[in-house]
Amino acid sequence: EAVERLKRDKIEHDHQLADARAKCTKLKDKLHAERENIREAQQTIDRMASSSSSATTDFTRLLSEKEEQQQLIIDLQEQLFDYVNFPKDVPPETSETETQ
Repeated sequence: EAVERLKRDKIEHDHQLADARAKCTKLKDKLHAERENIREAQQTIDRMASSSSSATTDFTRLLSEKEEQQQLIIDLQEQLFDYVNFPKDVPPETSETETQ
């Protein structure tokens, strides 16, 4: 009877071991899947960071171009003001009374 009991215990133990191995395999597979998810998420984060960096660079460039254009407008306004208020093509000796 003791031998039969040992055989039953061994069979039960073998089943428990097989169950434990199956659970371990499932956990390993799940861990592998989670690692893959983390890797994909990190790649997404890296792409977003790169995109953000690119957008920041573009924004900085556009801001610089805008500032240059604003300065050009100011310069042109000053030149136009000078031209309108201080015409250089009219000789100083010409006056309104002489042209009439």
